[in-house]
Amino acid sequence: MPQQHTLLQPPVTHTRDRALARQWAQESVRTWAFTWACTWLFLGLLALAPKAHASEDDTPSSPLSYAYATQAGDTLDKIVSKQFKDSPLNPQRITQAIQQLNPALAHTKAKQRLKTGMSLQLPTHDVLVHNTLKPYLAADAEHSANAEHARKRWIRYP
Repeated sequence: MPQQHTLLQPPVTHTRDRALARQWAQESVRTWAFTWACTWLFLGLLALAPKAHASEDDTPSSPLSYAYATQAGDTLDKIVSKQFKDSPLNPQRITQAIQQLNPALAHTKAKQRLKTGMSLQLPTHDVLVHNTLKPYLAADAEHSANAEHARKRWIRYP
């Protein structure tokens, strides 16, 4: 009577075939174990990954500032021109933002040399743009809300 086989086991007829079947079974178990191990590892890493939460205000998700160590001959103007060289923002506005982040620079003039090795916090460009445009975006939102209210009584034709 011929042996019946399932999908998991190939048909076995000779001793050589039995050895191949045993090798095939061991390899399939190893493959299955490797697949499950990789899956659990991936799920574990996914669970440990930091999650992005929606904040209540509209602040950007990137870091708000970064550290900068002053070099010999640095002034606020030089730092602004080096670090924000492609920025369309007004350099005076960027200088004010740097002074707000660093209270030790509150009374420093833009052309005054800074101490070498001083650690400063510089705002990221995204934060500067967001803070610069925030009043205008709020005014635009109010204007659109008022415009909808003003059009509420308009006559609508089909």
